[in-house]
Amino acid sequence: MGLLEKLTGKEDTLQKLLDMKDQAARARNAYDAEAWLNRAFFLGEQWTEWHNNTIREIPRTPANDDKGIPDEENLPRPVFNKIQSYIYTAQAETLQDKPSFDVLNATNDYQSEMDQDVSKAFLDWVMEPSNIDWDKQLSVATLEALTTPSGWIKWIWDPVLGRPDAVPVPFDALYVDPFALQFKRARYAIHSMFMDAAAAEDMFPGITIDKGDIGHVDEFKTKLMRDMGSATAAQGVTINELWMKPTPKYPQGCYALFTGRKLLKIEDKLPYPHLRADGGRLPFSQLGSLERTDSMYYTSPVTALRPSQMVWNKFIAQAIQVQDAFANPKWGIPLELQMKNMPNSSPRQILRWEGPTGVKPEIIVPPNMPDFSRLLDTFEQQMMHVVAVHEVSQGQVPGRVEAAKAIELLQTSDKGRYKHLLDTIDSAVAEGGWQMLMLAREYLPDKTMIPIYSQDGGATSIKQWRKGAMEPSTRVRTVRMSGLGRTRAQREDRVTNMFINGLLPPTVAADLLELPRNTFTNPKARDANLARVENNEMAHGAPDVENLEGFPVQPNSWDDHETHLHEHNEYRKSAEFRSLPEDNKTFFAFHCDRHEKLWIMELAKQAQRAAAAQGMVPGGGPAQGGAAPTGAPPGAGGQSDGGPMFMQPQVGPGANPAHP
Repeated sequence: MGLLEKLTGKEDTLQKLLDMKDQAARARNAYDAEAWLNRAFFLGEQWTEWHNNTIREIPRTPANDDKGIPDEENLPRPVFNKIQSYIYTAQAETLQDKPSFDVLNATNDYQSEMDQDVSKAFLDWVMEPSNIDWDKQLSVATLEALTTPSGWIKWIWDPVLGRPDAVPVPFDALYVDPFALQFKRARYAIHSMFMDAAAAEDMFPGITIDKGDIGHVDEFKTKLMRDMGSATAAQGVTINELWMKPTPKYPQGCYALFTGRKLLKIEDKLPYPHLRADGGRLPFSQLGSLERTDSMYYTSPVTALRPSQMVWNKFIAQAIQVQDAFANPKWGIPLELQMKNMPNSSPRQILRWEGPTGVKPEIIVPPNMPDFSRLLDTFEQQMMHVVAVHEVSQGQVPGRVEAAKAIELLQTSDKGRYKHLLDTIDSAVAEGGWQMLMLAREYLPDKTMIPIYSQDGGATSIKQWRKGAMEPSTRVRTVRMSGLGRTRAQREDRVTNMFINGLLPPTVAADLLELPRNTFTNPKARDANLARVENNEMAHGAPDVENLEGFPVQPNSWDDHETHLHEHNEYRKSAEFRSLPEDNKTFFAFHCDRHEKLWIMELAKQAQRAAAAQGMVPGGGPAQGGAAPTGAPPGAGGQSDGGPMFMQPQVGPGANPAHP
């Protein structure tokens, strides 16, 4: 039997959908408690507990003198939030080495190589802050993965904006097939979205929200989230969106929208074709911190930090009570007296008694106040060990370590604790990049022009996206700079050494160090941008091979010829250039040859200026009224072997005047 049956009655289908969600919710219930308690502790609400499938503030016990229960209603509940600092540090260290996309073409022909460049350019463009703002979305999902059993990213097509989108999904908003031990093997997932009724109708055209569908969320959770600073709405509609992979019963998969009382939409195929191919997939990617062996969900470091944080808070509360007791001592009552009321935790308490006269009560004054500082240090060290923050991470040299070894340890640091999170991020980036390319392949117009910008702020070129250019066999992989070092100090040290040893040119070294190279700091930026524009004009123009000098794109004497030749030659190495007509290739060769000749002329002029500045003339003798400078090389002040005073200037690398 399949997960869903093709039933004529919508009520039966709705009930099956609700049963699927309820089954997934029951299996996830234990992880829900972990997620909510972790969020509460991370945000500073640490005197909370999980009770009756919801989270609440731990109730205070009122005083009961008969049973000796002290009054807890006014007891201190301090919070020294160490967890938040650890998690924010882990988030920053995890994201400091930003992952990027690298598209692997399916074949080795010229057209596939061109499509590979355009596809990578498209991913870079769609991830910009003005579009998806990928850095922000990944940061939110990573923080969710560090505080809850899993963080999710959803890959969808936005019909309003006309582009793919990446949406972070909270852990408790996704109900996954409870029988799957790995998310990649899950048969279905139900995305539960609490939203405004009008927004739901805009997001899902064709559905109608009834007033009966509008309800309220858990009041305790809403109050807690508001107390923690979240602007959570209490009233709205919960839209459940089912995504089910293809099965023998449903070869195209299944997609449905439903509320708690109404089936809004159901289709016997998934909306995106790429989700239906090759066994099917779900439009979600999972991020997690620490793996579990028996579950698809991960463990959060906050889960391990909570017990230590609770002990820390209770210890501080007790220290406050002890300090208050020392500041407000009790009376010491002799045994001959009979107490009418028992001592409790109230400060400045007055005790009354009955007994023989003449007995004098005394005030008990402790000799010394306890020292709690060493215990606090112990608690903090235990919490640091939980998240694997050791001396090296804090920039301290461990004991019995030599200086050279200590420097190496400080550079590598304790980054191993983020391995699982980094692996899931890499997997999500690769999977999401491929899904976004497939969405663009399915929904973008036949031809779309994509501007590509370089690091110096100039438009490198205008790429043309062709509909259907992306083959499903194309793969996307994640690229990091971790080969140069996990930390910025490591990368700077390695790149600097490679630059000093001549293994990297200055521009590449600047890019690897992420140094700004805009038009204000790079004097060659204008020439580089102009050369890229010329590449585009020469590639798409129609030059007359009989009159190449009449083509509008011609070198200028004031150009930086070395920069122009570098940009033109880099373009001539591309697959896009190899696919151009022969007339355009001929004009490229003519254009570069003119640059080389102008460059030689410019070098000759520079040599003449240098000679004139030293009192020399091009003929080899001193200028009129001048004398050869002292210590001048042979030929200065007169002809040497009948040759000129300067040699033919050498052109730069790659610039050959004889090049066609």
